[in-house]
Amino acid sequence: MSMVLTKVPPFHYIHVLDTNIQIVKMIEGPISYLVKEHEKIVIQPTKMHVIQNNEYCIIESPVIRDQDKKTVLIDKYGQAKLKHGSREIRFESGEPFPLYPGESIVGKISPLTVILNNEAIVIRALVDFLDTKTSKLISAGDEWLMYGPATYKPRVEEYVKEIRKAFIVKPHNALKIMATNDFKDKVYKQQRKSGDEWLMAVEGPYILDAYEKLVEIVEPYVLDDNNSIHVVANRKFMDGGNDGGIERKKGDKWLLTKQDTTLFIPQPCVTVEKVVPVTTLTQLDYVIITDPYDEETSAPLLGKKKIVRGPKNFFQKPGETISVIKQALILEPEDAVYVKVLEEFEDSFFVNNTLKNVTRKSGTKYLVYGPCEYVPPLSVQVLKKTKAIISNEQFQIYIFDLMPAISSLIILLLIYLILKFLF
Repeated sequence: MSMVLTKVPPFHYIHVLDTNIQIVKMIEGPISYLVKEHEKIVIQPTKMHVIQNNEYCIIESPVIRDQDKKTVLIDKYGQAKLKHGSREIRFESGEPFPLYPGESIVGKISPLTVILNNEAIVIRALVDFLDTKTSKLISAGDEWLMYGPATYKPRVEEYVKEIRKAFIVKPHNALKIMATNDFKDKVYKQQRKSGDEWLMAVEGPYILDAYEKLVEIVEPYVLDDNNSIHVVANRKFMDGGNDGGIERKKGDKWLLTKQDTTLFIPQPCVTVEKVVPVTTLTQLDYVIITDPYDEETSAPLLGKKKIVRGPKNFFQKPGETISVIKQALILEPEDAVYVKVLEEFEDSFFVNNTLKNVTRKSGTKYLVYGPCEYVPPLSVQVLKKTKAIISNEQFQIYIFDLMPAISSLIILLLIYLILKFLF
C-alpha cells in the first residue's frame, strides 16, 4: 500500500489511526501530512471550532491539561489523556480549537443565557461542589435564583431548571404562594415549611423564589351596601390576630359585610364560599327563612323557620335558605281570609282597640277579618280569601258565606231578620 499525502489547511485538523498500535492522534494544520502505510485517516480535514464571546459548548470526555491549562497531557502511547465520563464547558478562548480523539461536543455551540430585567433563572445543583465565588458548599438538589439583568455562564455541576418572570402585584392584590421546600422567605423573613401557603401583598414586581410556587393571584372582594360574602375556615386560626379576636375552627362559616371591611383579600386559611347580594323588602314584603342563623352559637338552627317583614335590607347568613319574596295580603273591610291551624300557637289581635290573646288549637279553622295587612304565621295555612256576600259599611255589618251546607233560603232568611231588626 502506497503512502498518501494529505493537505490540512490552517485552522483544520485530522485524526490519524496507527493500525499497528491502535492509537489515534490529532494533527493540526497547516500541514501536508504524509499518511504512512500503517496509518489511516479516521477524520478527514475538519474545521476547528470557534466559540464567540456570547457562546459556549459542552465537551464530553475532555482532555486533561497541566496546571497552566495549556499543555495537553499525553500518555506513554502518545495519545491524549481524557477525563472519561466527565464533561467540560468551554467559553470564548480567542482561538479556534480542535477536538482530540475521544472528545465530542454535546449538542452544538449554543448562545449564553441572557437574563433580562425582572427575570431570574432557577438553578439546580447536580452534584455537591464548592462555589468559589461565595465559598459556600452546595449540595446536590439545592436550588437558587440568579437575577437579571445578567448573563449566565453555565457550570457542569448545575443546570438551569427554568426561567421565571416577575409578577406585578397591583394595589389591593396579592400573590398566594406555596412553599415547595423548607426555607426562609425573602420578603417577610419567616421560616416556611413545605406545603405552607401565605400571601405576598407588597406592591411592585415580584419573582418567585426557587422554593416558591404560585397558587393564584388573589383579587379583593369589594363589600358595599349591595354585596357581602360568606367565608369558610380551611383550618383553625385566630381571626383578628393571636393577641385577640375570634377563634375560627375548620368548617366554620360567617358573613362579612362592609361594616367588617370594605376590601377583603382572603388569606390561605379561609375560602370565600359565595358572594351574597342584599335582600330588599318593601313595606308589604316578607320572606320565610329556613334554618335561621343563631348569633350565639354561630350556627344555623336546623329545622327552624322565621318570618322577616319589610321594610328592611339584610344579607342571607351562612346555612340559611330564603324563600321567594312574598307580599302581605291586603284585606279591605269586606275581605277575610279563611285559615287552618297546622300547629298550636298563641295568637294576638285587636278587638275594639283592645289586644286580645287566644290559643289556636291544631286543626281549627277561623277567619281573619280586614281591614289589615295580613302575613300568615308559620303555624297556619291559608285556605282561601273571601268577600262578604252582604256588607253594610255604615253599620259595619259583613256576612261571609263559609257554610255551603246551609241552603240559600236560610241565608236569605237570616239577612231579612237582621235588616228588620236594624230598620
